[in-house]
Amino acid sequence: MKIFDKHIINILCLLLLFTACHDHTLKVALLTDGGTEQQTSELTALGHLLDSEKDITYEYLPIDTLTDLSHYDVVWYHRIDSMPISEQEKQTGPILTKYTTNGGKLILSMEAVRLLNTWQIEPEPIKNKIFDATDKGFGRKVGFHAYREHPLFDQLFGGAYTWHGTIDNQCRVLGFFGENKPMASTAKVIGTLWEYIYYHPEDKILWETQLGKGSILAIGGFLYYNKENFHTEILNQFTHNCIRYLSGQPMRSKTFYWEKKPLDIKEEKTTTPQIAISQPIQWHIPKTQEKICWKATNTTIDLPSQKAVLIAKEKSGIEEIWVHPFLSLRDYRIWLDISGRDTLVSLDSYNATVELRPNAIIRTYQDHDFYLKEVLTSQIDNAVTIAHYEWKGNNIHRIITDYKSNLRFMWPYDEYALGTIFYHWSSEANAFIIHDSNKEFVSLIGANLPGTPLLSGRFDDFIYPNKKPQGIVTDKHQVGCSVSYNVEQSQTMDIFMIASNEGLSKVFNSYAQVIENPQSVFNTSINHYKEYLDNNLSITTPDSLFNEGFRWATISSAQFIVDTPGIGTSLMAGYSSSRRGWRGAHKISGRPGYAWYFGRDAIWSAFALTDIGDFTTVRKVLETLIRYQQIDGKIYHELTTSGSVHFDASDATPLFINLIARYLRASGDFEFVKKHMPAITKAINYCYSTDTDGDHLIEISNVGHGWLEGGDLYGSHTEFYLAGLWNAALNDAVYIASLVGDTVNKAKYKSDANIVNEIINKNFWNEKGYYNYGKHKDGSYTDECIVLVTVPVYMGVTDKKRSEHMMEKFASSHFSTDWGVRMINDSHPIFNPTAYHFGSVWPLFTGWTALAEYEVGRYIQGFSHIMANLQNYREISHGRIPEVINGVVYKPSGVTLHQCWSETMVLQPIVEGMLGFAPDAPRKRLKLAPRLPFHWNTLQVEKLRIADTSISFNMKKEPGKILYVFSSTQPIQATFSPSFAPGSRVERVSVNGKEVVFDLLDNGEYMNISTEIFLDKTTQVEVLLHEGMSALPAYQLPQYGEISKGIRILSQKLTNKALEIIVEGIPGTTSSIELYLPIGYKYIEGVDEEIKTTTEGVHTFRITFAKTKDKYTTKVIKIYPPSSATNL
Repeated sequence: MKIFDKHIINILCLLLLFTACHDHTLKVALLTDGGTEQQTSELTALGHLLDSEKDITYEYLPIDTLTDLSHYDVVWYHRIDSMPISEQEKQTGPILTKYTTNGGKLILSMEAVRLLNTWQIEPEPIKNKIFDATDKGFGRKVGFHAYREHPLFDQLFGGAYTWHGTIDNQCRVLGFFGENKPMASTAKVIGTLWEYIYYHPEDKILWETQLGKGSILAIGGFLYYNKENFHTEILNQFTHNCIRYLSGQPMRSKTFYWEKKPLDIKEEKTTTPQIAISQPIQWHIPKTQEKICWKATNTTIDLPSQKAVLIAKEKSGIEEIWVHPFLSLRDYRIWLDISGRDTLVSLDSYNATVELRPNAIIRTYQDHDFYLKEVLTSQIDNAVTIAHYEWKGNNIHRIITDYKSNLRFMWPYDEYALGTIFYHWSSEANAFIIHDSNKEFVSLIGANLPGTPLLSGRFDDFIYPNKKPQGIVTDKHQVGCSVSYNVEQSQTMDIFMIASNEGLSKVFNSYAQVIENPQSVFNTSINHYKEYLDNNLSITTPDSLFNEGFRWATISSAQFIVDTPGIGTSLMAGYSSSRRGWRGAHKISGRPGYAWYFGRDAIWSAFALTDIGDFTTVRKVLETLIRYQQIDGKIYHELTTSGSVHFDASDATPLFINLIARYLRASGDFEFVKKHMPAITKAINYCYSTDTDGDHLIEISNVGHGWLEGGDLYGSHTEFYLAGLWNAALNDAVYIASLVGDTVNKAKYKSDANIVNEIINKNFWNEKGYYNYGKHKDGSYTDECIVLVTVPVYMGVTDKKRSEHMMEKFASSHFSTDWGVRMINDSHPIFNPTAYHFGSVWPLFTGWTALAEYEVGRYIQGFSHIMANLQNYREISHGRIPEVINGVVYKPSGVTLHQCWSETMVLQPIVEGMLGFAPDAPRKRLKLAPRLPFHWNTLQVEKLRIADTSISFNMKKEPGKILYVFSSTQPIQATFSPSFAPGSRVERVSVNGKEVVFDLLDNGEYMNISTEIFLDKTTQVEVLLHEGMSALPAYQLPQYGEISKGIRILSQKLTNKALEIIVEGIPGTTSSIELYLPIGYKYIEGVDEEIKTTTEGVHTFRITFAKTKDKYTTKVIKIYPPSSATNL
């Protein structure tokens, strides 16, 4: 009882202390010097800002009347003019020095920081420089950033763009530049200059100096209180933080400072625990259908987990392992000491066979006298990678590994951010240990056979003349290690690569666990992906390529779910090694492809994860977006795993509203939405605030780039893409407001959505037959037709007839290749097949196009584009889909070979387009409108999720009848609207044997029926019909290095008792076309000869395109049905 009472007393004391801290009103003295009108206005504006703070009072004090300041919590001298220091200012030095020495807190901002020199507190001269705050397309955002984090940046994520002027301007900044730094013994640098996405650690402009019992905060720029500033809320928060930090108020952030750290590579012994080494054994590798095998080439392949990503060279070795947020290991190689050979043999010298599984990369090497298998696998929820080796043959004496580590902290920090690298060989752990000075960032490489360290130090490479190691010395900030393992008595071993930014103990605990049973890592990772496939949407069709591609897209999408310590869980954007470029912005790149968190990338990708039923991940994505939402409501563009966040893009915020609504419709998670209504409202209000010219459209100017980030098409004031997202976001805001009972905002959003919809459909339309993609500040519009305009079509905010007409353009080979859709017509003067934004193919664009085609009823083209995307897992990067593909030749063209939204743009068009799945969980209903290739006789769909209900259905087609059998875990209402070939005649629709009424839409291109059904346990829907006829989707399976050569089906229409199909091809070439003719045909015009017929009613014909001077040419095929086909 006494212990209980003691705990109660302690809790009450803490509560009283907390209450006392928060009840205290802070008193601030703002010093005035009787200066210029501009200075007076600036201080008045600062005072108005403090007026809004409930727990702060302030007084203006002339500097020539200062006496006792002890009753002020903070004294602030803010000076903006650059005139010489006055005598009055000099004379205030002793008074303010005494105040500070006795425990007072002083802020000197802008030009006032010079007084530190005048008062002889800071011996190093404080210099100034001019910063050009010029909008080069990304706004004029500028401010300060901490090293990692500091309380001055509470709620600002480590940095504050305090100044974002409305016009181009020049800013005078004061501080220490280049190698100079504050030299007062107690001075510490809190913030360095931050602009756009770049840190400038050489520009030290925010620092703190302890003086006696008090401290002085010096802020050398970017505090403009009386100028128009797009970032007023950020400035206000920073100001708020400065006062509370100096006053000793509780703050959330940890305290770090920018330091000039020693830069060295040091061998230094660290106390390590004794690790028990278990005997290595051969692994049992089970058979699986989820694998792809090929002969190794000179490219790379990745193996991600939720904590790390491994980039392997296909032939051998590991190029890099990034354990978010740092590069733990690079350039891992294996050498064999084989009897009878004078030199060591590199595995790179063999022609390896590669097998990719969801959880492993397996490589086999074979020579006349040995066979060796390597298995690379990673723990899903821990940064543990194992390289398992087993071999046959008794002639391998030693296995030598060498590797390097630079502990590269992720960008925007430079390569020296973590300072000196320490390393040593631990005999207790049988491992090399590499770490920073704080022993926070740690990399361990160990094994379960005794190792002999051969050589380690500051090396860039190792060579082995006469089988003895020699290191190539380098000035690079890295350590290289070479270790030998005697394997004469073994035919298997495991190498362990473990890392963490959570300290030595975390790494050693992981090592001790996995070394006992290395294969458990392989087994648990197998189970992880099996469970993911089992728990989410599954689709099985008669097309094995489709089935395998869908499974791989599901797996490869899930591999972007990453949890970073201190940040949270979201979807990363793309995987590659840091070698692939970024144009030398850092001497040593800190950018592993796009292996960090992008706002819009995660949102577009989360649409698809919502579709397949992974609500848990989507919720975590939303939580991370909200956690890092800018104080004014804007959603971030990029969040690095090193904790740096910036808010450049203009589209992430409306997309956030779209995702919230989709998540609600699919999951029914109303409590989550209610909880986060403040974040949703802030996002909507932020969007409204970006309409600076009152035209009802949200903007790019002064906000951040739209979709286009550069290139010849860049430069719009707003984009049709962005305007469409805003229209959709307003529609979604109406939906959310109606559910939470916000009738006032519901009416406002609905009215504004109607206005925006009228504007984009009227003003952006080009009489050439497409929507203009951009609007300029002067009210004029761009004239190019580009693929971005498909997004508003998909969002359902464009005129249907105009959109259908426009979408025919994207079906043409001028836009469509065998592997996807280009940004711009390949005949346009600026077209460049390798250009990021004006010529290359993006799988993302291809998915957008497919979704838009399904939206306007162009199902053949939609499915063709689905397959163009899906098949990319075969060739360019096995099991993966890259970010960007060349616009003319089938080869990669971007930064990454594995991109999240490229993968998810296989899934999303399949679920929303091909299946026509649209849930509305709050209203307990759904729509299902399967638009399947007409020759599919079977379909099995499992685990379509809506809230906590799971729906599955099978389709089976027989002559004259199609049967759909549904199962639902809970009762739910559904609108069922399947599509059939043009000319089909539906005789009867029955549900569970009872005939029902249905609506019919026959537009000559397709025929759709629609009926209401109530799904409860098992429901059977039978459709009796006479099928019509149709072209089948046309798609090609290109080989690496080929040019596009497939035909395109531009349109089809049933007219005058004939089906008219317009196809496009390359002049002078012969190709084939598949037609679905279950009732046969009387005769066909426009084809050469029939070359194949199947029992499913598929007829294949040869077709020749006439020679012309055009790049592509069209041809009309007319199919006349047999006389017996009375339904036509």
